[in-house]
Amino acid sequence: MDASCTPTGRNHARPAPGYQCCPIGRIRWRGPVVHPRAGGVAAGTGPELWPTWRAAGWYLLASLVTFAWYAWDKAAARQGHWRTPEKHLWLLGLLGGWPGALLAQRWLRHKSSKQEFLQVFWLTVVLNLVGLCLLFSPLGQRLGLPVF
Repeated sequence: MDASCTPTGRNHARPAPGYQCCPIGRIRWRGPVVHPRAGGVAAGTGPELWPTWRAAGWYLLASLVTFAWYAWDKAAARQGHWRTPEKHLWLLGLLGGWPGALLAQRWLRHKSSKQEFLQVFWLTVVLNLVGLCLLFSPLGQRLGLPVF
């Protein structure tokens, strides 16, 4: 156990940047901090977590735009107006809006029964998640891929 952590878990000195106090010593951890006494996750705001927050912000923004687009397309379908091409909806999902698309499919019951559409939709979800994992992986860093 290092000098900055006591057996009670209290910090007498601040751990070095990027480190969290841990009963087994100093551990470098770049994710949210889980503390058993707190009963959950304490969200960090340090520079090491900025890529995570930016990614979460991107997914939230993309999901809101995608949900709105699905709602607009649903309204256009009911009124017999011009419809959004399916490839545009798939692209929105591929770019990170798939959580919003999934909510729209469930809540608005739009594009939820067309099997051909759903097969490609789930493929875009898988491709998006693979891409996200690659961005945050050591391989992505070695390839010089931007991390948001």
